[in-house]
Amino acid sequence: MTRREGRITGIYGVWYDRLPGELIKGNGKTMTGVYLLYLDAKRGYKAYANIDTSFTDQMNTAEVYELFKDSTATGISILIDEIQKDMNSIAGFTSSKTLVEFCNIASAQTRKRDINLYWTTQRAQDIPLRLRVQTDILLQPIRVHADGSRCMNASCDKRHYIKVYAKEPLKQHPIVTLDCVAVGRLYDSYQVLTDKMVDE
Repeated sequence: MTRREGRITGIYGVWYDRLPGELIKGNGKTMTGVYLLYLDAKRGYKAYANIDTSFTDQMNTAEVYELFKDSTATGISILIDEIQKDMNSIAGFTSSKTLVEFCNIASAQTRKRDINLYWTTQRAQDIPLRLRVQTDILLQPIRVHADGSRCMNASCDKRHYIKVYAKEPLKQHPIVTLDCVAVGRLYDSYQVLTDKMVDE
């Protein structure tokens, strides 16, 4: 049996600030994360997410975080959608101690324990450097119309596809193009996350 090694993948809307034509919302971050998690589930990983999907156990963010800390957990894939809401110690939402602990576990244990961690965020610079530098793969989804033109309106009602670009390691062409209708069936795209990384 081939030994598998886990990895950390970050999926973001913009790196620092918006460039002309870039969408920070509605660009396919969550859809990309769900798609990658779905592929892992088909490869035999036990999949977990802090959002409702058709193929994962439903868990809140705190439960996903506890699972990630469980030293006996192996061969799992975890999606933490909108991780920036949990990574903001300045706002007092999550303590600095919890953030450091999470980042340390992520950097030290994902590869050894065959854990795939997918995180999504609107703005990559909002994620602590401690976690960003340990992220193996960085992806930026771009929402396009059926004719391939870039969609620049978050409320557009045309048929859309998501072109996923690898920024690290850099690839010139999209690594995959997702059909929003097909992949959208795998999760609740209207869910709003309001829970926290740590229950009080």
